[in-house]
Amino acid sequence: MIQLQVRYILMDIEGTVSDINFVKRVLFPYSREHLPSFIEQNWSDPTVNEKLSLLLEKPVKTSAQIQHCINQLLDYIDCDIKNESLKFVQGLIWQKGFESKRFTAPLYPDVLPNWKRWSSMGLPMGIYSSGSVQAQKLFFQHTEQGNILPFLDQHFDLSIGSKKASTSYLNIAETLKVPATSIVFLSDITQELASAAEAELQVVHVVRPGTQSSDSFPVIESFNELKLQ
Repeated sequence: MIQLQVRYILMDIEGTVSDINFVKRVLFPYSREHLPSFIEQNWSDPTVNEKLSLLLEKPVKTSAQIQHCINQLLDYIDCDIKNESLKFVQGLIWQKGFESKRFTAPLYPDVLPNWKRWSSMGLPMGIYSSGSVQAQKLFFQHTEQGNILPFLDQHFDLSIGSKKASTSYLNIAETLKVPATSIVFLSDITQELASAAEAELQVVHVVRPGTQSSDSFPVIESFNELKLQ
């Protein structure tokens, strides 16, 4: 049992609250399959075009540019590169999948009971993930346990900064108006935990099936092992 005094709970998604295989085996293949047709049909939408223009550093106008964007984003998926334009497009593609009930998001069984417990204690909770804020909200609106989005107070994505940069966690603390030392960050990725710890957040390594444990941080295998106050 790990006991901490905190004012805010910040969590990763993949490998922390949900099986990482769902993203790799379901969401990524779905977005890859539908990305070319989505770009071809929606590239002229002002918001989509703005995100695609980040890849070219100029507005997308020609068929050659459209194809270049498609190829670039597919390469990012194949290489698991975290990119703002890709995450935005994926979020829109996943929206159709969730809303059409092609899939629902799985949660580890200890997540929702503890979210309910922490919420009853008045502890606010937030998500920091490489997935876009839009994708995060879709994920938690369409879980196997139903819509659990109301439990979350805030969402952060790569627009706040890299998850492996300590400045990102300082930016989050500033946004929340909560001292960094009063925030606990729960993640399965040691590099993220190291960056958060450098920013003086409290950190806990969540070791789920398939996660490599470490000796550098406090470790739990279930949220049941956390005693927060």
